[in-house]
This record gives sequence, C-alpha cells and structure tokens, in this order.
Amino acid sequence: MQLVVTAVAPPEPPQIGGFSKLGDSNFSLAFTGAFGPSYSMRASTNVALPVAGWTIMGSGTFGSGGVIHDDLAATNYLQRSILISVH
Repeated sequence: MQLVVTAVAPPEPPQIGGFSKLGDSNFSLAFTGAFGPSYSMRASTNVALPVAGWTIMGSGTFGSGGVIHDDLAATNYLQRSILISVH
C-alpha cells in the first residue's frame, strides 16, 4: 500500500486597499487578493451570527486588478460588519 500526503496551503488573505464614504453617504471598499481564487463579501449587523446567516454583498474571482465594491445599502444601517472570504 502506498500513502500519498498532499499539503494544501490556505489561500492568501485579501488586502484592504482603502475605504471611503461616498457623496450620498454610502460606503466604498477596495481590496485585492492573489490572482485566481474566488471570494465572497458578506455583511451583518450581528457578528455573532453564523456566516451562513450573513447577507452576500458580492462575489467574484480575483484577477490582475483590485476589487472596488460600493455598498449602496450602507445608509440603511447604523453599523454593520463586512467579511471577505477567499475560497
């Protein structure tokens, strides 16, 4: 019998490039990641919720440029947390 062990490194975490308040008081977030992996961006007003209960704000695949996400619902919340997951 032959045993083959394969080690898989976790994906590189995303890097926040910047954030800003838009003219209409909404929120813009810029971030980057290693070329190739997919990502999802979620938001919640309750960080204690399981991730599956967070609202998906967007998803995609990291390319050669960064991602800019404008949260046009930000004015509907006093506060909420954002989670960027790399898959």
